[in-house]
This record gives sequence, C-alpha cells and structure tokens, in this order.
Amino acid sequence: MSDYTHRGTCAVPAALQILALQILANSIWRALDPDTGGDRSFDTLRATDASGAEYALTSALCTTDFAAQAPYLIATPAALHQVVSSDYATRWPDLVPPSPEEVAEFCAAARIVVTDCSLGFDEHLAQLGLVMFRDTSI
Repeated sequence: MSDYTHRGTCAVPAALQILALQILANSIWRALDPDTGGDRSFDTLRATDASGAEYALTSALCTTDFAAQAPYLIATPAALHQVVSSDYATRWPDLVPPSPEEVAEFCAAARIVVTDCSLGFDEHLAQLGLVMFRDTSI
C-alpha cells in the first residue's frame, strides 16, 4: 500500500435525468481502477452542493503516477479516451468502451480533486463545495 501516496475524489451530477452519466462514469472508472470494481465506483457515495444538487462520487487512495495524470485526463477528453480504450482492449476485450463523445460528456461534468494523503475525504468535499448527502426520510 506504500505506493498509494495520494487521494483522488471525483464527483459527477447524480440527478435522475442524468443517471446515464453515473453509468458512464462507472464505465470510465472501470479502466482507471488498477484492479477490479471500478465499474461500481460511483454507486455508493452521495453529496450535495450549496444549491442542493446531488452528486455521485468516488474517492480512493491512488499512486503518484495516477495523481499526476488524473487532472490532465479529466481536462483532456481525447487523452482520457485513449487510456480508457487501451485498458478495455487489454483487460475487458468483450466490452465496448465509452465513445469519444461519451468521455467528453463525462469530462465536462466531472469535478476532481487530487492531493497527497495528508488531506482526507472531508477536505476533498470542502474543495469541491460538497457536503455528504443525508437521507432524512429514514
């Protein structure tokens, strides 16, 4: 675990009308996760912004290499598409990777924070302007 010196947090809007974006985010994260389970990265954590808009998020420890590349990849959809397509071809050859247009849609909606491990998840939420979603109906 010593190679995992950074934390990355990514948030995408989670409104029902854009549920497809969460599915898309999971399909992209399948390729970015170095092992398995990335295709469920955006299924659990929820947060809201100041206006009450809900976000699906993922947050995990990551390597220095990933920490250096992640902001560039989110800002450069063509580069992210290249990485995702290459990973699908190698590890998931029976699955169709997201298209360049889908990756661009994800990048336009995604919000990302990557720091060293000294900053935790709460600090990432603050930098993203989000607070954990609390379901008060239970």
